[in-house]
Amino acid sequence: MIRTLAAGLLCLASIASAQTSAAADADSGEFARALQEFQSGNYASAVSSFADVEATSPGTTDALLYEARGLIHLQEFLRAEMTLRSYIRGHRDSSEALYLLGFVLHRRNRPTESLETYTHAASIAPPTSDDLKVVGLNYVLLDDYTDAIKWLKKSVELDGANKDAWYYLGRAYYSKAQLPEARAAFEKVLALHPQDTKAQTNIGLILETSGQTGAAIEAYRAARREIGARRPNSRPQSLENVPEARLLRNAT
Repeated sequence: MIRTLAAGLLCLASIASAQTSAAADADSGEFARALQEFQSGNYASAVSSFADVEATSPGTTDALLYEARGLIHLQEFLRAEMTLRSYIRGHRDSSEALYLLGFVLHRRNRPTESLETYTHAASIAPPTSDDLKVVGLNYVLLDDYTDAIKWLKKSVELDGANKDAWYYLGRAYYSKAQLPEARAAFEKVLALHPQDTKAQTNIGLILETSGQTGAAIEAYRAARREIGARRPNSRPQSLENVPEARLLRNAT
């Protein structure tokens, strides 16, 4: 009888193990399909699929993390925050999730909480250039341009090809009336991406502020030519909104 009971228990254990394995295989397949949707840029579908994976097997995959990534791409930052917090409750040392949460809090205009979250993440793993860029932008939101410049400089030191970080560094210098430094940052943007109209326009503003009217007009015109080249069928911009037109009127 003991042998029969033991054999029966072993059989039940084998069945349970097989069922668990089958469920894990199914979850793996569903996760792989959701990941393929995400990598193909089908973010809305991927978000739904990752939510289904998590509902089926809570906490056994990174479905919540990828669901949050999809929501960020869809710019649904409130849902992304809630999803990331759910993931972090089970993965408290996930620097990846914490850095994402810091970004989401920044986009939700909560710079102080974002900075606290970035500090926590940085205690686990080093930040990237883009992470440091967002830290700098948090200080911009707090009207602290001195610290914004400090962290944006660290961002470009870590990755000298980070065009956006150079641009925001230029804007931070401009806000502090440090015009030579601002111009140098915008020129770095143009060296990396000669078609960047925002950098060209900001150089025009600096030249105009410095009283170099002719050079400012040329900078504005260069920006307008680039915009026109990108959108050849767009309607002409009203002269009232064209910076060089204003300068020409004032110069005559």
